[in-house]
Amino acid sequence: MEEGSLAEGIEMYLGNGLLPIYYLLVAVSMLAIYIKFKFDKVVLFFIYMYSEGLFAYLSYEFSFFTRIYKLGFLFFSLYLFLGPIFHHKLSRYKLSYVVLALFFGILFFFNFYINDQDFFVIFSQFQKKIVPIIFLLGFVIYPKNKYKFYIDALLYIIGVQFIFALFKLLVWGFGESLVGSISFNGGGASNILPIMAFFLIWVKKDGFLTYKDWLYLLMVFSVSIIGDKRSIIFIFPSFVLLTYVLSKKIKPPNFLKISSICFICVFFAVKINPSLNPENSRWGSFDPFFFTNYLVEYSFGEKDKEYSTDLIQGRGGGSLELLTSFLNNSNLKDSSFYIGDGFSKIDVDYEDFDTYKYGLISKGSSSGFLQTFIAYGFFGVILFLSFGFMLIRFNIDKVLKWSLFLFILWDFFFFYYVSINSYAFSVTIIFIGMYSNLSIQKNFINLQREEWRNKFIMHSSVH
Repeated sequence: MEEGSLAEGIEMYLGNGLLPIYYLLVAVSMLAIYIKFKFDKVVLFFIYMYSEGLFAYLSYEFSFFTRIYKLGFLFFSLYLFLGPIFHHKLSRYKLSYVVLALFFGILFFFNFYINDQDFFVIFSQFQKKIVPIIFLLGFVIYPKNKYKFYIDALLYIIGVQFIFALFKLLVWGFGESLVGSISFNGGGASNILPIMAFFLIWVKKDGFLTYKDWLYLLMVFSVSIIGDKRSIIFIFPSFVLLTYVLSKKIKPPNFLKISSICFICVFFAVKINPSLNPENSRWGSFDPFFFTNYLVEYSFGEKDKEYSTDLIQGRGGGSLELLTSFLNNSNLKDSSFYIGDGFSKIDVDYEDFDTYKYGLISKGSSSGFLQTFIAYGFFGVILFLSFGFMLIRFNIDKVLKWSLFLFILWDFFFFYYVSINSYAFSVTIIFIGMYSNLSIQKNFINLQREEWRNKFIMHSSVH
């Protein structure tokens, strides 16, 4: 949820003067994709939202780029999708999203007014909720025969992140932040990107992935490994297997193959990540007890500490503590319980975060749930969660809907809610639902045609 603070470790990329070359590669690659997809405006919209890191870097060097990107993206969204929205009547379906946007407007206004927040920062946060709603209501009108064209474009944009990660590895080595074209300041996108890639390929191939698809996913997964991320090493295989189990589309032999691929991902990623092996090296041993214990302590804090502290450790620990606070009805007379203390309390460097006020050992222990509550209070928590669910509610594929639902919950309570707070991922989630619905409708129509054909053949044979 950071807006203006620099993430820890970003200085590594600023030190040797090669960052402009990195982002030149990003710009050239995105231009090549735009040309490949015939200068399509919606593809440009996708490129724009997946290039937030490029504009964040330009904003770091030249501050006026911040407003250019944010306002430019908003106006471009309105240009593409506002017309189609007004060309169709206001249905109950549309009205529910309009009401949600109004509630967000009220929440952000009171938060701005009561907590004396910077207007442009608050408006930027409001915009992150409005643009996906505009896309959802406007893109549904676009020609369905171009959906495959657009999903291919998204897969190209996500796939090229591997090239950027490889450049990063060769020049700077392993490290957080600098996630492809998506993020300059912060590494949270690395924990979401492989999941988005999997769901996109899943809906495109209707759950029947080829070896090329798995190779593609392994390349995207390596972006996270190069980004030194830990939880995605286990979350990615978990959601892959969960989706297959829920779908019931896979036979035992194939499920064994997929499970083996997932285990190989975990095996090598654990050995490469120093935090997850006893040797603390780039090629340590695979010790399930060690990395399981580490993940539990990382998420919920150490049980046996040499020092005594009441401060909460781990994002999972922070979420559990806040849930307990809700159940105990604490601070109900405090207005900040309902409206929050303002986004400025979260939009700070790690050393400037008020750990004692919020009972956390560090800012890193604040999950999306806790950050939302600190910034926007109880009403913010309800609205932010509702927003996430509204992005998947129209999905008629129950398997995909449940998988995305559980993923959003994990991201909210155990990570930073990047899947919903990022343009790239929130819009991708919406598109996944739309493509899935179209695929199901096509399969239903084909099934009906096959039934009619069989009935016609049987009828003809009788006569």
